Amino acid sequence: MKANIVLNYENTTEQLYLWANDETHINFRKDLFEAKRCTISFAATEIITYLEKIGIKTSYSNKTQDGCFNIYIDALDESFEESEFTLTPVTDGIKILGKSRTGALYGAYEFLRLQGIRWLSLEQDVIPQKSDKIINIDKEKTFKASMTIGRGYTFEGALKDSTKLWLWMARNRMNFAASRPYSAKFQKKLGMSFDNGGHILEPILNPDNRTENGKTFWEEHRDWYGTDDEEEITKENALNIQFCMSNEELFDYIADELIDRINTLWYEADRLTISVFDTWGKTCMCEKCKKLGNGTDKQLNFLSGMRKRLNKAHEDGRIDHNVTLCIWAYEGT
Repeated sequence: MKANIVLNYENTTEQLYLWANDETHINFRKDLFEAKRCTISFAATEIITYLEKIGIKTSYSNKTQDGCFNIYIDALDESFEESEFTLTPVTDGIKILGKSRTGALYGAYEFLRLQGIRWLSLEQDVIPQKSDKIINIDKEKTFKASMTIGRGYTFEGALKDSTKLWLWMARNRMNFAASRPYSAKFQKKLGMSFDNGGHILEPILNPDNRTENGKTFWEEHRDWYGTDDEEEITKENALNIQFCMSNEELFDYIADELIDRINTLWYEADRLTISVFDTWGKTCMCEKCKKLGNGTDKQLNFLSGMRKRLNKAHEDGRIDHNVTLCIWAYEGT
């Protein structure tokens, strides 16, 4: 049996592999048509690669081919956010329809799973013995992730820019990772959302940072830093207690720093994880912070303040995309 992959783009026969590997030239937030075409084309090349490994000769075009098992692949939306997809058996083959371009990619991998293909590790695939048969489903089926907030890794280490890792994740429908400077475009092609941030507030609020008038933050903005009923807080131990989580001026400053990074270093980020000071137990005990409640109440007040400011920045056009916020909570804070 021969297979033919059908894409809804003219010049598919000539351009497929160019489109599939064109991610470096695409702004995945703005060039939505090109982004969708890139991901769907890549999905098609994945099907070609693995069908040929099991002995199925495969062609590709924007038209059906008589006498072939036709594999239609498309997406309803040009975004990447919805990973839902539907597989539908048709008279001459199968239709793979993603709710988004990511869904189309996952649909391609589900079709390959039907053929018995598995991706166990970065270096080990399971490839069935060669056959001239293509396995189809017997009725339409929709696949939707039960875990929508994100499935993946944000670890640091030697594999942090490994395209093999990202590809293995996508083949197993993992869609969440830390953004990497050298492979971010490849990750975006695979429909991944990104997390950035972490312990960013210590350098942002370093007491030795300088203001425009030459004074240190500690000299100019003592009220940004926490106070304690039992211990004197100095510049040297200022980061050992949580910063003031009721100070609106401080919130403005931190939000401006986040906005600047969202527009530059973290432009590809879909989610920011904000870790408060990496200290244990002590929160600011100024009168305003005391009125907020316990440590959890204070952190939620801070997170809410950041959310409101980033929402306003999006509305005003200071950032061109929405960013989800996440805050880490520790037992001691």
